[in-house]
Amino acid sequence: MITIKNKELLKKKMALYLLETEEAVTVSELANRIEVSNRTARSYLNELEGELKQLGMNLVKKPHVGVYIDADSDMRIEFKSKWLERDSQTEKYTSVYRRKYILKTLFENKWSYTAKLFAEELYCSQASIAKDLSYIESWLDNRELVLHKRQNQGLWIEGEEKAYRRAMIDLFHEMKNETESDLEEIESLDYRISDENFQRMKSFFPKVDFGKIQEAIQETEDGLGYYFTDQAFINLMIHIAIALERVKHEKPIEFAEEKLEQMETKEEYERASELLDRLSKAFEINFPKEEIGYLTLHILGSKVQQFSDALESELIVEVGEELCVDMAKEIMTLAEQILGFNLSNDQILLTSLVLHLRPTIFRLKNGLKLRNPILDRIKSEYTSIFGAAWSCSPVFERMLGVQINEDEVGYIAMHIAGAMGRANQKTRVMVVCSSGIGTAQFITVKLNDKFDGIDIVKTLSVSQVTQSAIDEVDLIISTVRTSFKSEKIVQVSALLSERDLLKIQKAMLKFGKGNIKEVSHKTKEQEIIEEVIEDELCFIESASMNFVELIEKYGAKLEQKGFVKPGFTQNVIARETRGSTYIGNGVAIPHSTQDFVNDSKICIVKLNKPITWQKNKIKLVVLLALKFEEIDSTKAFFKRLYALLEHNDFLTRIEESKACFEIIEIFKTGGV
Repeated sequence: MITIKNKELLKKKMALYLLETEEAVTVSELANRIEVSNRTARSYLNELEGELKQLGMNLVKKPHVGVYIDADSDMRIEFKSKWLERDSQTEKYTSVYRRKYILKTLFENKWSYTAKLFAEELYCSQASIAKDLSYIESWLDNRELVLHKRQNQGLWIEGEEKAYRRAMIDLFHEMKNETESDLEEIESLDYRISDENFQRMKSFFPKVDFGKIQEAIQETEDGLGYYFTDQAFINLMIHIAIALERVKHEKPIEFAEEKLEQMETKEEYERASELLDRLSKAFEINFPKEEIGYLTLHILGSKVQQFSDALESELIVEVGEELCVDMAKEIMTLAEQILGFNLSNDQILLTSLVLHLRPTIFRLKNGLKLRNPILDRIKSEYTSIFGAAWSCSPVFERMLGVQINEDEVGYIAMHIAGAMGRANQKTRVMVVCSSGIGTAQFITVKLNDKFDGIDIVKTLSVSQVTQSAIDEVDLIISTVRTSFKSEKIVQVSALLSERDLLKIQKAMLKFGKGNIKEVSHKTKEQEIIEEVIEDELCFIESASMNFVELIEKYGAKLEQKGFVKPGFTQNVIARETRGSTYIGNGVAIPHSTQDFVNDSKICIVKLNKPITWQKNKIKLVVLLALKFEEIDSTKAFFKRLYALLEHNDFLTRIEESKACFEIIEIFKTGGV
């Protein structure tokens, strides 16, 4: 089985296969062998033909028969030996690449692989593969799957089908693109799918016709009367591709009959049934009704594009589910108290959160995950806002009984950041992107950071833009091309380059400037802060240890002092394995549920040797033992922490501190 998506390596695999057989091989067979399209296989053969000629061998092509290499046995052996020797010296794969390759190979589940075979394919020792398999075991265990190893039988993955598919989606997002897509395929893409994402899809599922899947989803959107966001659209594409592969290999999803009956009453179930019916005909495969139920879950958990005007905004809140409205208001109140910024009158924020929470609640309750593609940037550039959004996690635990993950926290943070940027602006600006959300929220925050005097009054998808919408604003900033011609439209990239900023600045000169009200970080409840922060709970750690060992060490100190109950430490570790509490800029705030807390305290640990945990480099750990019911102490602490995080020199001052009392002073007074 060949799955490494590297052009030169694929050509080598093709050549070696032809050298091993003297019979003619069809192009279709070669394409299947290296998992590329027939068109790509022909392209590789044309290149290979020239290379073989230079080595004194001919590639013979016979119509309706196949291709073969015209060479005697000695030439075949010599050529094969030289090529393998060259690759053993030049093809060196990193451990990260090897692990992704092994996981992808095992997930395809066609037959069992052995460690020896992986070592041969990846040009490394079996000892290296053994280390990779140890990592893979841990990776799978975190996703409720098991790696089985049995002598003479090889390696394989076992676990529940839902866990299997969730893990495949995780791996998909971790892998890098290593294929080249046809221009014709790229030009036919939906505007929500970037070239990079499409190439990654083709790399992971080389035989799947994504054009058919895309068309089926678009027809489903028309039937539903609403449209999915960029990330939700891509997630549905991946989910369906995985379902196709798993059903094809007789690995259908399991779905409780009672839950399936509940799904059948929803309109989304009917649309999901129609969608899979289209795909059944397109791919000549039969989907069981459990797959319809599982697809319905994903549709219900998908984010949809946002509202477009004030009247629709008020209607959404008025008819919205009471739980979503109540949660949105509580999140706004808590964020306002922590950030010290007036959010209560922002109708756009309230409406955005109500719309966001409905599918979020559904995802969290059903174990679904919507990845946030700009999560790392949110953490690094808007750390305090991300932290304030994370502080709302007890709302989910108390009202829903579920733990929110950092991707969802990131989405809430962007809604809050957008609201903060809207305050006290003058020039009316409309932001247009492919879906009207996600990227638009990110652009909104960046614009408010860079320019005074703007009011982001609308965020629309390109499909929602009308001439009347253009007439209602002073400036349109768009990340995609529109069919409208207006000097008010400024097209920029999604990352807002320096060149983009200059274009916007030039356009802004026509509309004047205003002043943005700065967020006040003045802290109150100083007495409460001093009660939560204890001098005896601040440490400077110089020893080398991993993140779990650190939590065990300092969690034990909290337990010994009676601030928390037995089991606190294990509860913290269990929560961390489900979702990291890294909030950016080298800071992590691990915590337990409040059931394990006797007295609200925090334990501060400065690390002289940074620790890497879930791909994040951590320099400061603030181990929380807070009773989130005690609003005053919780609010006071988070206001202080996020006020500190707003200052660029906060971590620098912490890193330069030589004694614990200096760190305590920074936390208590901000170092002033």
